[in-house]
Amino acid sequence: MADLKVTPFFKGGSGGIKGKCSGNAAGFTLVEVLIAVFITSIALMALASLAGTAIKATEAGRKRTQAVSLATQKLESLKKVPYSKIQTTDTSGAASMGISRNCGAPVGTAPPVFTCTPTSATDTLGTIFTWRWKVTYVDLDNDGCYFAASPCGTGPVIDGGDIKKVDVEVTWRDLLGSHTLTLTALRAI
Repeated sequence: MADLKVTPFFKGGSGGIKGKCSGNAAGFTLVEVLIAVFITSIALMALASLAGTAIKATEAGRKRTQAVSLATQKLESLKKVPYSKIQTTDTSGAASMGISRNCGAPVGTAPPVFTCTPTSATDTLGTIFTWRWKVTYVDLDNDGCYFAASPCGTGPVIDGGDIKKVDVEVTWRDLLGSHTLTLTALRAI
């Protein structure tokens, strides 16, 4: 076997490791280490803040998806309500496919706008979504006939040349504040 020769890194007298570091020695001073820790902690706090913002944004997106789903569901239900009754009050829900509501008097003159509020809000996973709809008459044939107070006589005017614009509006609150979402459909006879 060959003889192994071990050479120590530091040569000192009497078997101990002794010596002085020269001016070229590599290493960090305490001040440099503290500055590096401070900069790293600032970067980690910024990342933690971004994580919190991402969680809030994800939750807001989930709530918006729920609101779109609710608005779509209500709009589809309103399509089943007879054309002549969509803007009338019905607290029993019998004549309007189970959607009980209170509708206010028309706002404005021409075209009239009716605002209808359901008698109950919808609670989805702890978030209260309130919804309502507005019915706006659209006079396509420009004859001025909209509803009972129009120049066309008494009673609701059902004119084949007109349509009703139905806006379903859903409102809710979340971590980012209050929000409103509106979906629109056009109804004809």
